[in-house]
Amino acid sequence: MSLAHSLSRDLRSGVFAALDALQLPRLFLSSAPRVLLYHGVTSDTGEGLSAQAGIFNYRGKFITPQAFRKHLEWLKRDFDIVPLTEMLEERRPRSLALTFDDGYANNYTDAFQVLRELGVPATFFVTTDWIGRPEFMSPKELRALKEAGMSVHSHARTHAFLDAMGQDAAAGELESSKKRLEDILGARVPYISFPGGRYNAMVLERARQAGYSAVFTSVPFSLKRHKDMFMIGRYAVKNTADEKDFLAVLKSNALERNSLKGAYYCKYFLRRSFGNGFYYSLWKKLNYK
Repeated sequence: MSLAHSLSRDLRSGVFAALDALQLPRLFLSSAPRVLLYHGVTSDTGEGLSAQAGIFNYRGKFITPQAFRKHLEWLKRDFDIVPLTEMLEERRPRSLALTFDDGYANNYTDAFQVLRELGVPATFFVTTDWIGRPEFMSPKELRALKEAGMSVHSHARTHAFLDAMGQDAAAGELESSKKRLEDILGARVPYISFPGGRYNAMVLERARQAGYSAVFTSVPFSLKRHKDMFMIGRYAVKNTADEKDFLAVLKSNALERNSLKGAYYCKYFLRRSFGNGFYYSLWKKLNYK
């Protein structure tokens, strides 16, 4: 971490610590809804994961149950954690929703247990070709989540990047994953999170035609519309987040949130300019643990 970044973080954290001491932080919260993106919750967040089928803890995408519990306790102090549908329909100023991507088995065995104990709702976006594979949730577990008041939605069929496909292939991913989940759950599946947060105008239109009413991306703190369909960005949570960083980001002002969006679009520019192969090769070298 650079000295400049460290000083900036400490200054920002100090401001929010002072507000907490004065019991004034709620006065400074943005009115924009917030959606957090998690991937997994497990006690094994080290090298042991690399031996499991298809699971790598790149960029710290898994956190421990203890850290996850702390996150929820911090969040409940200043935000209203609500179901995703309620957040979209009511848009209350301090609402916040939790989501998980991919459908890892630890979402059920670890994350769900903490959520249930603390009475917190969450949404699970599932890649349907991975259902029932080793280290991923089964149809029975998905139904158990739904029956417990959680929601389950699509993360496409194969986890391939939809914006790199032709129209027919993208439509197949969107439609088949939706139908399979609806067959498993016996309920409508109106939401999808795009693998890698990747999309373009074609993907958005195909998602709308497939019957989705809301799509979720990786653009932090973003809420837009595509015709009659919501487009919601999410903030990805890593296991390196401490309380200062975590709450400072969530309580940040519009300027600070725009800097996060700027960082996202810089990465998007690199992918478009140099191609996925170069970008992800560089990304893995810098971020794999």
